[in-house]
Amino acid sequence: MITWYSIDTAGKLFPSVSGSNNSSFFRVAAVLRETVNPVIFQETVNRVRPRFSFFFVRLRRGTFWNYLEENNEPFLVEPETDFPCTASQFGRHDSHLIRFLYSGNRLSIELFHSITDGRGAVEFLKTVLFTYSVLSAEKNKTIPAYIPENIINIRTVPVIDDYENSFLRFTRLKKKDFKLEIRKFPPKSYHIKGTSHGEKYAGVITGLLDSEQFNKYARSKGTTVTGCLAALLIYSIYTTRIKFGTEKKPVVISVPVNLRKRFPSVTFRNFFVVVNIAFSFNDTSPEDSEYLFDTILKNVSVQLEELTRKENLQREIDKIILFDRNRIGRWVPLRIKHFFVRLGFYLFGEKRRTITLSNMGELELPSETVNYVDHAEALLYPSSKCPVNCAVLTVNGVMSVSFTRTIEETDIIRSFFMLLRQKTGLQIQVCSNENQEK
Repeated sequence: MITWYSIDTAGKLFPSVSGSNNSSFFRVAAVLRETVNPVIFQETVNRVRPRFSFFFVRLRRGTFWNYLEENNEPFLVEPETDFPCTASQFGRHDSHLIRFLYSGNRLSIELFHSITDGRGAVEFLKTVLFTYSVLSAEKNKTIPAYIPENIINIRTVPVIDDYENSFLRFTRLKKKDFKLEIRKFPPKSYHIKGTSHGEKYAGVITGLLDSEQFNKYARSKGTTVTGCLAALLIYSIYTTRIKFGTEKKPVVISVPVNLRKRFPSVTFRNFFVVVNIAFSFNDTSPEDSEYLFDTILKNVSVQLEELTRKENLQREIDKIILFDRNRIGRWVPLRIKHFFVRLGFYLFGEKRRTITLSNMGELELPSETVNYVDHAEALLYPSSKCPVNCAVLTVNGVMSVSFTRTIEETDIIRSFFMLLRQKTGLQIQVCSNENQEK
């Protein structure tokens, strides 16, 4: 009997908006201290698959909604031959929503956003790396009876909490007489433009730095890692694109927020909301530049603190559920629904953000695994309106800041890393998937 799963509330968006210019696939990866062994990697995938069966699915289209169906086809590890986060051709017999790739020392997992979010993917990567390291050990070809606390035991079976739709559990809309205050949408944002490299292209530039020292710098400025990175991004976009131009639309940084930190959920499905951090340059001039960064940093920190308060995150949960549970929309045929979802995503999503910054936190590895990993990486898919995006992942005291882009120009990224080094004094190792940028 085939098992099927409903798609969580946030995940329902991605089948409608994905395409060649917006793949909705993202990546978490580990760069090991030795070459990836594809035989052990494949054995690892086979071992973890039963415990994470809700990831090994295919997308199905019903009359009124999409759903996920158990996929009994083999999931094979493959050498990496394409650019990261490429689009999938849904509906094909062999289309998967999760990919396992390797290239030299890099072990990568790419996931379609309908099945999980960044934090869910990081937890999955931890289990994969632990299993891989155990199988790689010279005298350990079986999984030990003892499993570290922060690792999912692959001998257990999936439970409903693993794939619950936590949005439904924590919404207030089920309460009688509850009314949701809908706030105004943010204004249209500044957009990064450049020379397109083509639909399937995704250039990657990654900077590696000491996470503890950067944390110390952020704290000294009275902000968080995410707040500091967002301010650096805004300032870099200003100095390279806006400073001497005529377009003064606000720069808007979209920041996904992991709701598990505020609401007690262990789901591996999507459980996040996006908050928009905006800064307008209408009242600034080139003469203000000496003090501008500190102004941006303070402004961003205040916004981030306010928007991530539990009551504001609760409002975002309720808003998502309100739109999803619209009585009329629920019974609109899927093809018509796709059209309006894409239109809404373009008007109220893509047109109102400049760049996405996703800090996926720390990959906390057990002692059995930590020595196998040099650093980790996370990559976000770019889109037509947001051709440059940024993701952050930390392991073993090394923070990776990775930019994916579909345009030739790298001025914003170069300015970002130069400013980061100038402000913090940290050494930054910058690498790329293109020879000319290494």
